[in-house]
Amino acid sequence: ENKNKRQDQILSFINGRKSAVIKDISTLFPDVSEKTIQRELGALVDTGRITKRGSKRWSIYMAI
Repeated sequence: ENKNKRQDQILSFINGRKSAVIKDISTLFPDVSEKTIQRELGALVDTGRITKRGSKRWSIYMAI
């Protein structure tokens, strides 16, 4: 439940800006680790809701 809400927030943040990096997204969730955000982003990429360019800490996540 909480996880889906977080993914929706991440998705709307990325859609609003067209692209974002983990550092941008982590400002939305000060109480959540970057590792957790990374997992959420991975799930969004896997389900085809966003795309990813680059690798490791140079990854940029983009709206589809």
